[in-house]
Amino acid sequence: MPDLDLLIRNVTSIDGPNVNIGIRDSRFVSLEVVHESGERVARDTVDGSGLLALPGVIDPHVHLNWPFDIDEADIIRSETVAAAAGGITTVGYFPLGVRGDLLDHLRYTGQLIGANAAVDVAVAYPILNSAQIGQMEALVEAGVTGFKVLRPYTGSDVYDFGGTDDSLLYRVMLKVVEMRRNGREAIVKIHCENAALIRVFQEDLQAQYPDLGRNAPLTDVTWAHCRPPVVEAESVASALYLARMTGCPIVIVHLSSALSLEPIRAAKREGVEVYVETTPLYLETTAFTTGAPDGPAWTRVQPSVKFAGDSAALWEAVRDGTVDFIGSDHAATTKDVYRDRSVWDTGASGRSLLGIMLPVMLDAVARGKLTLSRLRQVMCETPALTLNLDRRQGRIAPGYDANVTLCDLSKTDAVTVASLRSRADHSPFEGRTLTGWPATTVLRGKIVWRNGGLRAEPSGEFRPGGTSA
Repeated sequence: MPDLDLLIRNVTSIDGPNVNIGIRDSRFVSLEVVHESGERVARDTVDGSGLLALPGVIDPHVHLNWPFDIDEADIIRSETVAAAAGGITTVGYFPLGVRGDLLDHLRYTGQLIGANAAVDVAVAYPILNSAQIGQMEALVEAGVTGFKVLRPYTGSDVYDFGGTDDSLLYRVMLKVVEMRRNGREAIVKIHCENAALIRVFQEDLQAQYPDLGRNAPLTDVTWAHCRPPVVEAESVASALYLARMTGCPIVIVHLSSALSLEPIRAAKREGVEVYVETTPLYLETTAFTTGAPDGPAWTRVQPSVKFAGDSAALWEAVRDGTVDFIGSDHAATTKDVYRDRSVWDTGASGRSLLGIMLPVMLDAVARGKLTLSRLRQVMCETPALTLNLDRRQGRIAPGYDANVTLCDLSKTDAVTVASLRSRADHSPFEGRTLTGWPATTVLRGKIVWRNGGLRAEPSGEFRPGGTSA
């Protein structure tokens, strides 16, 4: 009788000699150096020769209900397939624009995930009003991994998500601190931009250059000047102050500028529990290079993509630990949302990174910008921690979920729309040749993606945070 459900043979390990990885009942049960391994019998075997084994890669920051006019079941299905193709086994989903009862929405979303997702999905909710603060404790008990506050969206700037202000952020922080005292783990994730400053810069720029935002080659440069580094840095500094004052752990999501790094470094030195995320978009593009061949010439994301000095400083921050992890902030927009719109119009926004986030970062390893051990930290271990999944994910070790991403570090290929595997039909990385691509994705011991195709029916689950993960 087979003693394993799946055996991954002779795979390269970051930490030493090649290993055999044994999986049974959706968990890792053995990790043995090849020449020291006994004979193991498995129902299924994968030859890992020439491939690197990473713990299942986690994308902690994905939006699966944007754009709002797309059926949510369809987009969960399409974008989790993109995740599987990109070597990602768990995504952290932030549902946008939910103003009402979050527990009802979580029940509905959990059903959609169970019926449609190709990979596992953890959920964290933006808090948009004081009534939702009253639901936070019950949401954590139901498995929600954290909460988000969108500081720049105070009205109809870009999206009408409902008003948020500093009093909401402060009350969310206090609630998280209270819950943690009572043994309920949660964290606050913050989109840091100052809405009032954005209005000043945008109004002044529009008044001086009324047609600038309609000149397509300059639109992301225009957007960068509407949301310059000070807009983010001021918001980061004040969020850190509130975190210090309340004792609330925070995550600063999608950091985009060099100017924000010094207050973060100072806060970390002082012992503030702050984790920092950036995205491949801010690391590997600038405001001059966000257009896509045969697609929109601009992407208009929030925060804005900035300039070469910012991306260089962010790379250094990834290497020195100031930036703790990588997310995509993926939103599956299509060219249609940009057609006949200017940078000033609402709705036209988004980035498609889910299926190519790992290849972009593996290519950075190939170019000497990052070590494999640091990549494992920023794409597996720390994302698991910030999603409150670190008791079960982020490591290849006995007892952990048997999530594995097998990577071919020698494969060189160009990014195409097809390689996105997404409903999105454009990418700022389109046409770029990358070295290092995922080859096989294993979700809880089941091969879900291999040799360029989906190998199993959707088997993703809602993954609750904490000890029940």
